[in-house]
Amino acid sequence: LTWSQIAEMTDSRLVSVGGHTHNHAILATCDEDQMRDELQTSTEVIRRRLRLDRIPFCYPNGERGDFNELSRRVIRALGYTCALTAVPGFNDSKADPFELRRFACGKDARKLALNLSGATEFIGSFRNRGPRIRGPRSRNG
Repeated sequence: LTWSQIAEMTDSRLVSVGGHTHNHAILATCDEDQMRDELQTSTEVIRRRLRLDRIPFCYPNGERGDFNELSRRVIRALGYTCALTAVPGFNDSKADPFELRRFACGKDARKLALNLSGATEFIGSFRNRGPRIRGPRSRNG
């Protein structure tokens, strides 16, 4: 995409754009100076090109271990509105806005629908309740 196409999409208010570090650095592996540089550069480019004041952030890779307390603190200090992870799950009112979970869309819309409806989590709660109950055995087996 070009910057003008991205600006057109954000101007429509149907799409939002956020930061992601400048060089796709995994923040948990950065020292504080490198982390600030990666985040500030990304923020400045987005704000300058798109004239946005408040933007969300998405952790590169976004798995546990890719971000930490320092990265959350620096992201907050730089004025990002929130930070999204790739950790699957729901968020409630107690969720840390700088460690928000989400569900990947992927290619399987049915799986996404199950995740968003809560069915996957509901079914998983039964799997973790101990041994499985088996039905009666057939006479042949």
